[in-house]
Amino acid sequence: MSFWHTLSQPIIGLSPMDGVTDAAFRFIMAQHGKPDVQCTEFIDVEEIRRGTASAWRQLRFVESERPILAQIYGADPDGFYQVAHVLCALGFDGVDINMGCPSKSVSARGCGAALIKNPLLARAIIRAVQAGVRDWASGQAIDTIGLRSSVVEQIQRLTSTAVPPSRQHRSALPVSIKTRLGYDSVVIEEWVSTLLEEQPEVIAVHGRTLAQMYRGQADWDAIRRAAKLVHETPRWCWGMVMW
Repeated sequence: MSFWHTLSQPIIGLSPMDGVTDAAFRFIMAQHGKPDVQCTEFIDVEEIRRGTASAWRQLRFVESERPILAQIYGADPDGFYQVAHVLCALGFDGVDINMGCPSKSVSARGCGAALIKNPLLARAIIRAVQAGVRDWASGQAIDTIGLRSSVVEQIQRLTSTAVPPSRQHRSALPVSIKTRLGYDSVVIEEWVSTLLEEQPEVIAVHGRTLAQMYRGQADWDAIRRAAKLVHETPRWCWGMVMW
């Protein structure tokens, strides 16, 4: 059973916000307000694979922030598989897949909310992350999955100094998804049904389409319909967070 099942209802979480929910911001929130769950800024899978300074900075967190999710985005299932191992090794409490960012620089690469138009790739990415956390939990070594040796060495340094021994045990992290109502029109029933096929732990819905960006009012009726669909689905998918 994952930490999601231990949270009181309603869940009050700190949404991932690029350029906002960095380590300093989350630390302050943990001290003054303490959300039920926190999330990193969204981090490029390729940046983590390359071991850039920006990626390591975005992946920093402290114990008071728990439970904390690492949110990642990209378009390469193989990269997601590798990065799932990295996030497990670094001691995060969950992996969140970004399928909701509307930025042109992200969607033009087929990432973020653009995945709504590519359900086959979206499902492959979810499966890759789920396989990655399972294989990590089963004992797969971080240096056997094709990461650069410099990245492996950095992970080993970080886990030896930043991850307390109590957090170094291996367990499969819950996989969640952040998404939107659709690309340029509301297709939430079809889209959520597609996501549910892969049995994610949680689905978080931003009540706008990619085309809307952050303009206008959130469509709470569409969110209600999505929640109803989830609640009518056999409980291998635990629930839905909405904003």
